[in-house]
Amino acid sequence: MRGTAWAGAILVAVSVASAAHPAAAAVLLSRGLSNRLDSYVGQFNGSAGVVVRDMASGQRYSYADDRVFGSASLYKLMVMVEAYRQDTAQLLSLDQTTVEIGDDDTGPDGWYTPVGAVLSVREAVERMITLSDNSSALALLRLLATRNVNATATALGLRDTRINTTLPDEERTAPYNTTTARDMDKLFAGLLAGTVVGTAQSHEMIEVLKRQKINDRLPSGLPAGATIAHKTGNLEGMAHDAGIVFTPAGPRIVVLLTGDYASYDDVLTLARELAADTYSAAIDRLSATMATTSAAPSSVEIRQPIRITLRVVNTSTFFWGKGVRLGAHWRARDGHYLLWDAARASLPALAPGQAAPVTAELLAPPAEGSVVLEWEVVDEGLAWSGDRVALALKVTNIARAESIPWSDDGSAQIAAERAQNDREWREGRPQWPLSPVAPRPNAPADPWQTRPTYGVLVAPATPSTTTTPSAPQAPATSSGPAAPVSPAVGGGDGRGEPLRGPSAGSREISPSKSVE
Repeated sequence: MRGTAWAGAILVAVSVASAAHPAAAAVLLSRGLSNRLDSYVGQFNGSAGVVVRDMASGQRYSYADDRVFGSASLYKLMVMVEAYRQDTAQLLSLDQTTVEIGDDDTGPDGWYTPVGAVLSVREAVERMITLSDNSSALALLRLLATRNVNATATALGLRDTRINTTLPDEERTAPYNTTTARDMDKLFAGLLAGTVVGTAQSHEMIEVLKRQKINDRLPSGLPAGATIAHKTGNLEGMAHDAGIVFTPAGPRIVVLLTGDYASYDDVLTLARELAADTYSAAIDRLSATMATTSAAPSSVEIRQPIRITLRVVNTSTFFWGKGVRLGAHWRARDGHYLLWDAARASLPALAPGQAAPVTAELLAPPAEGSVVLEWEVVDEGLAWSGDRVALALKVTNIARAESIPWSDDGSAQIAAERAQNDREWREGRPQWPLSPVAPRPNAPADPWQTRPTYGVLVAPATPSTTTTPSAPQAPATSSGPAAPVSPAVGGGDGRGEPLRGPSAGSREISPSKSVE
């Protein structure tokens, strides 16, 4: 079922071609999933940070993903990463180096290996991840050094993931360990990409995470036999689960951080809903191939019609209805857009694989200059496909040129004026009104022309074979770091506001100990 796109997740891989060659790109859509995820989080009685990412398409849903939570046992993920890093650097051996559980490694809460037990680093990592064994984690931290773990987290781009509780007081940035949903998403994406330590090491760490024994949250929403590689975390007033769900459509990352909830049952419900919908959601691909089939002009008079015939192929995974059309953009030769939403042309109803010749028309700009006209498939109110066919044009004004008085060097005067126009176009300061240059599907109405409606002139042709474009890559996030908040995360409306500390009378747990 198709609905609205994932919030902030329309990803486009753009290839702009000359008029004689088709462009190729793809936008992947999951209409309705974003609204459903928003609904689940909106009904949660507490604070939450959520990320859902489809790795095949790069689509990413997020909710308060930069909110800083106490990490609880999620800090153990970075301890595992550091152990593999030091093994790869031959600073220790996962199998030959050992740790011994000491008196300071045990406590009243959570899972603990008995004092005096001797484990290899590999055995300690296994217990720390699959059982959330606190004593193994603390013994590993003594061996690996907290500063090394934090440095590795920083090197991986995890801006808010930090272990504080085993640092000297003067080096702590908070009285507890911290992380964000954004950081956890980035870490799991790196594991899938094979960039955390190395390809083999990333794969091995995922296999460890698949053996997780605490499965009351995200796994509860998955069908029997589904595979998930994940890590949970609990402290007083908070409960987390983050990992990779392996779906029939490929791996998807799900991160859920929660705090200050009214009931733990609410956490279980939210985790179950997120996992179930993420596992089953179908994703459509919006894409097309286009090529010109008629001779295209290289120059045109101002405000004169420009007509071009294109062969358009539906390479999407869904049927094109009346909401899918061609849209036109004007851009400068240097690549920046002068007018994004310039015109529309209708497309016929096309099934996947079907093609049709389509004639599209619009008016030339009302000023002279060198410009590029682009036509692109758009699913109205949802996304531009990224598939564009481009035509370079010289816009002229013969009537104006003929009205300029000639002197002995009149030709130089004309040339000077046209050179000035060219400079203004290149500098993005043309002499006609323009929409904002940022590409988006809901640009203001065209300020200088009334767009006529052009119908489709030829019925759809028979299905044709096309090459499916490659999926776009996910863009890197760029928002700034958020200020940390207390482990018992505050409530609010989920919009990233500062979070409250522990409520009066709540039981405090030593920040160096995790319940799990």
